[in-house]
Amino acid sequence: MRKILFTVVAGTAILFGCSKNSDKPASIQGTWTANQLVATTYFNGVLSGSDTITSGTLQFDANGNVTTTDSSGTTTGTYTFNTSTNQLTVISNGDTTNANVTQLTSNNLHFNSDESSTVSGFTVRVTLDADYKR
Repeated sequence: MRKILFTVVAGTAILFGCSKNSDKPASIQGTWTANQLVATTYFNGVLSGSDTITSGTLQFDANGNVTTTDSSGTTTGTYTFNTSTNQLTVISNGDTTNANVTQLTSNNLHFNSDESSTVSGFTVRVTLDADYKR
């Protein structure tokens, strides 16, 4: 009786404990509409300003091209997205932006970046917290 009970419990655990192979991660490809983007700028470690943007789109194509549209116009570039590390890299107008994707579902894309550079002896740091909807 114990062997039968053990077999039933073990079989149930195996059946319900395994994830389905058909579960696919959400794709970054497609058009995303800005919900809220917060860009914060620091000069030599001192907060300089913060901007919040609530309009614009990102279009990630299957061929690695990305198009950004906002109030200042349209910009094109290329992107890569590493699903293992959740790292998004966008190259546009000679600038490379690396972002950490913290949420990617069929309807939500959230990422942030934190990048610094030195300009005329000043350290400029820009952080971006971006939330998009499909």
